[in-house]
Amino acid sequence: MFSEFVFAGAGQRAGGHATADDDLDFLDDGGTAPVGTCQRAPLGEKRRGEADRVATELASQPQVAADLWRAWGADPRLGLADGDGIWVLCAAALCAAQSAGGAVAGPDWTGGAVATLAARALDATDSELAWQGVQLALLGTLVGLQGPLAAALDRHLPDWDRERRAAVLAFLEAHGDGRCVRPLEALLARQGSALDDALAYKARHVVQVIRRSRRK
Repeated sequence: MFSEFVFAGAGQRAGGHATADDDLDFLDDGGTAPVGTCQRAPLGEKRRGEADRVATELASQPQVAADLWRAWGADPRLGLADGDGIWVLCAAALCAAQSAGGAVAGPDWTGGAVATLAARALDATDSELAWQGVQLALLGTLVGLQGPLAAALDRHLPDWDRERRAAVLAFLEAHGDGRCVRPLEALLARQGSALDDALAYKARHVVQVIRRSRRK
């Protein structure tokens, strides 16, 4: 029943999984038409309300969520789910980590499913869904998603509080290379004044350190 709901908007094409943290091939569906921007149904629509209900139910049953995630993470439709399906998938994946005591080791987290899911969520127009993608990326140390992480920070900066902004910048400071430079520079150019002094300094520092060291 949950699976039917999650993949109801997945379409017909089979989606691939990422194979490594630094492999972004899964953002390009092998030359086929790209999956559209991840969007949730508008507030008040039945599918969005049902997705919220299912995600809340899974959050209270971490072992059930973990069992479901093992099946969903192997489903070829994972990267094609719509925004509300992605919302439930993220809830299941995050609960799976919770049931494992926060550990994210093992095939469920290294086989590419989490990277595929996190990439879809980070692309979301909904700031809370994008934050789910951030949490997955940080838990799995998905360094290959640093560009989408920086872009999501720029896109959702007005909606994310200081703690969320700081978490993304701390990850980029620890793991960033050339892939996050341009998105961070774009953020600083457009919204640098919206960051407090400490976070603005950190963002500029990340860019400067990477450029000086020529990390690519």
